[in-house]
Amino acid sequence: AINARGDLVVGIGPAPVSERGAPDADRRARLQRSIQRLIDRPPPPAGFVVALSDVQLDVVDTATGLAWRAEGLQAAYTRTRDGLVVQADGAIRGEGLDGAVAIRLRGDPAKGPLSIEVGGQGLSPARLAPRDFAGPLAGFDAPLRLTLTAELGPGRRLLSAVAAASSGPGVWRGATLRQPVQSAVL
Repeated sequence: AINARGDLVVGIGPAPVSERGAPDADRRARLQRSIQRLIDRPPPPAGFVVALSDVQLDVVDTATGLAWRAEGLQAAYTRTRDGLVVQADGAIRGEGLDGAVAIRLRGDPAKGPLSIEVGGQGLSPARLAPRDFAGPLAGFDAPLRLTLTAELGPGRRLLSAVAAASSGPGVWRGATLRQPVQSAVL
C-alpha cells in the first residue's frame, strides 16, 4: 500500500487484531508458516545475488504500540556452489532504542551444515518485541549486547549453539515486580 505521504508500506501477515479480531497466537502462527515457506523454497542457481543497500524498515505493531526503525540496512543474499551466504546489518532506532544488529548465515540448509551468527548491541527486548513474542525477556528494558553462533545440520537439526549476552543499566518489569538492573551477564 502507499500511504498519504507516498511511502510504500508492506505488511507481512494478517491485519492488526483491532481490524480483524484474530487472536495474537493465530497471527504469530500464520507469520511463522509464511517465513517457513520462504525458507523451504528451493534455492536459486549458483551465482545468484540479491542485494539491498541503505534500506529503511519501519516496524509498527498497532496492537501493542511498539514501533522501531532499522536504518541504513544493508543486506545481501548470494548463492554459491557451496550453498548460500546471507548477510545483513543496520542500525535499530526507536523510543529508548539506539542499537545495531548484524546477521550472517552461511552453508546449504538442504545438505548442512548451516552456520548462523547474530550480533547486536543497544537492543532492549521490552522495546523491540511484544510481551507474548519475547517471552520471559519481554520485561527486560535495558540495552543488551548479544552474540549468538549456531550450526544446523540436515533437517535443521541443531548441532551446536553458543550465546552470550550482557546489559547496561535498566529495569526488569514483571507482573508485580519492578527491579532496577545495574548490569547483567548471561
